[in-house]
Amino acid sequence: MKDTLFISGWAGFKELFPELSKKYDIFLPFIDFIPGDNEIFYKNGNYKNLIGWSTGGNIILNHLDFLYDKFDKILLFAPFDKFTRFYDKRILRLMRKKLKTDTRKVICDFMIKSGMTDLNLLPENDLPADKLSIGLEYLENCEIKPGNVKDYSKLCLI
Repeated sequence: MKDTLFISGWAGFKELFPELSKKYDIFLPFIDFIPGDNEIFYKNGNYKNLIGWSTGGNIILNHLDFLYDKFDKILLFAPFDKFTRFYDKRILRLMRKKLKTDTRKVICDFMIKSGMTDLNLLPENDLPADKLSIGLEYLENCEIKPGNVKDYSKLCLI
C-alpha cells in the first residue's frame, strides 16, 4: 500500500502523472469518487499524507474539518477558493454542452489553455463525458466555506 493519496484536478487523468503514479495512489474527482463521499479516504487503507492539486485542493479545503486529523501532512498545489473567480460560468456551461459531442476536444482545449504541451499523455479511450460534466457543474458552483480547523501546522499550500 502506498502511504500517500493524491487527489487530482478536473480531467487530471492518471496518465498525466506517470512518475507520481508509481509513488502515490491517484484518485480523480468525479471519476473515482464524488466530492463529499468521504469513503474514498478509507477504501484503499489508511494514508499518512494527502495531496490535492487544483480541484483536488479545493475539495480537500471544503472537507478540511473532516480530513485534517486523519493525515500527518496535507499538501495543496494550486487550490482555488472559487473557480468562477477565474473562469467564466458561461465557458463551463459551453464545455458541458460540447462534452456530449466531442469529449476529447473539450479536454484537449482545456489542457492547452492550462499550459499542457504534450496532449499524447491524455488517455485515448474511456473519457466519461457524464462524469466530467458533473465535475464542470461542481466547478461552476464550488466555493470554499470557512471551517473550524484551529491549527494549520499540517497544511502546506504551494
